[in-house]
Amino acid sequence: MITIGIVIASLAGAAGAFTTSYEGLALSRAAVGFGTAAVVPVANSILGQLFDGANKASRMAIFNLGLFFGGVVGVGTGMVLGFPVVVVALAGPGVLLALVLVRLPVPVHPELSPSSSLTQGLAVSSKKFFGDARVLLRIRTLRW
Repeated sequence: MITIGIVIASLAGAAGAFTTSYEGLALSRAAVGFGTAAVVPVANSILGQLFDGANKASRMAIFNLGLFFGGVVGVGTGMVLGFPVVVVALAGPGVLLALVLVRLPVPVHPELSPSSSLTQGLAVSSKKFFGDARVLLRIRTLRW
């Protein structure tokens, strides 16, 4: 999912450089958002699954800070290269990153075996979600 999202976001961004209409640009930007929306929640979920306690928070913070720095690099590169060259130039590293990521192993969810059914997975996930929600809602500042 992450690899597909990165490829969609990268190629859609590059395609926006070649469009000649407002509609084409809007479609390109929507596809970039779609690709990004496929990456960020899944990556945060995997990081949350792999790390516990303070390690979880710091790893998620580093990942999300990387999103910010990526934007800063994009703006800086845009100032140097100009539009439309910048969006085409930045698509390349995205596609290369996707090729590297597709070779990484996918972690198995710790609460489910690979042979578990979707129904069992949803039951375990929803039970954990509502249990966690009850704990969080007891914290007064979080309710506000």
